Amino acid sequence: MNKYAIKLTLRNEDDFLDEWFMYHISLGFINYIIYDDESSDNTKQIIRNYSKIVNIHYEEIDASKRTHFKLPWNFIQYTYILNIDVDEFLYINENTNLD
Repeated sequence: MNKYAIKLTLRNEDDFLDEWFMYHISLGFINYIIYDDESSDNTKQIIRNYSKIVNIHYEEIDASKRTHFKLPWNFIQYTYILNIDVDEFLYINENTNLD
């Protein structure tokens, strides 16, 4: 699934982030684009831990400026970028082939 990436914008989501990562990694996703809107909890450490096993482009942003909506177009190496929230989980039908 190297042509797929998941884009996530978050702030202080350490309660949900482990489950979210483990689920999407179990589906085979290895590329993540994460924009962190000034988290002050353990979000950064969790992301740092997962960056040892998957590809994470991590950037701190000021979401009020909304510039991060334009930034995924800088990632032309991916055919598809899925934009979801930390409380959303992609469901893939067992007959779906993402290769």
